[in-house]
Amino acid sequence: MAPPAHLDTSDPAVHFDQQQRLWIWEEENGDSWEWHSRDGVPEDGTDASGHWLPVVAEEDIHKQQQIYAVEGVDESEPAAPVLLRQQGKKRKQSEETERKPRPVTAVFVAKLPLDATADEIASVFSRYGVLLEDDEGKPRIKLYHDEQTGMFKGEALVVYYKPESVDLAIRLLDDTHLRAHTGNTSGPNMEVQKAEFKEQPKDAEQHKTLSEEDKKKIRRRMNKMHNKVTEWESPDENEGPSEKARTLILKKMFTLAELDQDPTLIVELKQDVREECELLGKVNSVVLWDLEPEGIISVKFADPLVARACLKKMDGRFFAGRRIAAFLIDGRPRFRRSGRGDESEEEQRTAAFGEWLESRDST
Repeated sequence: MAPPAHLDTSDPAVHFDQQQRLWIWEEENGDSWEWHSRDGVPEDGTDASGHWLPVVAEEDIHKQQQIYAVEGVDESEPAAPVLLRQQGKKRKQSEETERKPRPVTAVFVAKLPLDATADEIASVFSRYGVLLEDDEGKPRIKLYHDEQTGMFKGEALVVYYKPESVDLAIRLLDDTHLRAHTGNTSGPNMEVQKAEFKEQPKDAEQHKTLSEEDKKKIRRRMNKMHNKVTEWESPDENEGPSEKARTLILKKMFTLAELDQDPTLIVELKQDVREECELLGKVNSVVLWDLEPEGIISVKFADPLVARACLKKMDGRFFAGRRIAAFLIDGRPRFRRSGRGDESEEEQRTAAFGEWLESRDST
């Protein structure tokens, strides 16, 4: 079956490979075609200037090599200088792999509600990074059960796609309740920490030979995960906060119950935080994320140096009986809020509160 004459990204058989920066069309039998265009990667839905080229499998390449092979010459073996250079690179890569520990991309969670489900855990932990998925597209979350009774122990392993998500999840979810956003906080708070794995001896490692179909499945899954990460992340959030980071995140500044009890608390908290931070330098904006049970307020400064000075001042400080956790981020915060407390609404709420005070005084 030949691919369509032109590129049409609405075709369900077409997807974009982020790693190769190419549009791919897949036949039902698993064969793939790549769209090549003289004008680069098209951004619109159609492109008539290019053409489809078949993706040649490794097996087909090997067959072609056998057809044109020269007797007595092993074409799979590089020339001597090239071979020595490749062996040196492989030896160097092997030594670097042995020296560098594998990055941890998982967190171990304890003290979960005993009736918690994998879907419920995924919905909370996915707010702080893309979760790794299995072959069926489900988040990789392992629930631990008692060997004798088979009951859930309140412990789970949550695997992220990138190691940077681990630190963010620990900062924002450790010592909080899984169901804090629902108001049902019966039971202890979670313990979230970096997962620890024992290194397996080399002779215990088993290497599985993958078929072409297995490789295609892995490539499709990795492309899908890469696309999700691209959508989730801000451009500058890959390596943690840089020296130019100007946004300070303050955690445990409030509880959702406090916001429900006091309608003016959003305005008051934002004003208090702004006044405190402006003692150090100019503040561009203060946002209270009133849908986050971790009590998050973000402060964006005009100067990165002021942001770092405020970090030292605020991190570990007590506020309303709670110890504040503070850290810097690049890019825009990706938390949740309802829109309450925007500048225009603040004025309305303040005016309404003033009228309420006047009505009390008149009585």
